[in-house]
Amino acid sequence: MLTVWREPVGHVPYCIGVDTAEGLIHGDYSCAQVLEVRTGEQVAVWHGHIPPDDFANDIYLLSLWYNDALTCVESNNHGLTTITQLRHLGAPNLFRKRSLNQATTKVSQEFGWKTTRTTKPLLIDDLGMALRNDELKIHDRFTLAELRTYVRNSRGSMSGSPHDDRVMALALAN
Repeated sequence: MLTVWREPVGHVPYCIGVDTAEGLIHGDYSCAQVLEVRTGEQVAVWHGHIPPDDFANDIYLLSLWYNDALTCVESNNHGLTTITQLRHLGAPNLFRKRSLNQATTKVSQEFGWKTTRTTKPLLIDDLGMALRNDELKIHDRFTLAELRTYVRNSRGSMSGSPHDDRVMALALAN
């Protein structure tokens, strides 16, 4: 389930984008894309069917191996289970969003990336811009195939055919 093009090097920074699925054999896939931060090179991809808590165990080990990589998990649905397990394991570098409540002036913290009708276009537009500007070097032919089928329909919603897990994980890593 893990394909590696480049093993981690010294103090090089890496990031991991994680799209979690339910883990059923007939359902969507879970995917993690590992990028080298400075070059945008795709160095590894994890892709398969696995329960969300077991996926967290694999992501935890992957993040440690890649120099405590910044790990951004989509926090929708089953991703919450993955995030909870990663936190339980003590994942050293989980992406989190901090926001200031204007009324109470308290800072809140939310782990992961919440994909909504507002945030998904931003995520995908940023990925598209990085690809057009040659900021990413993709090795995985299956990721390239998903990118080719990823479309925005006339109503503005976006998806891949038949899957988009590699695209979403890549967008989260980017």
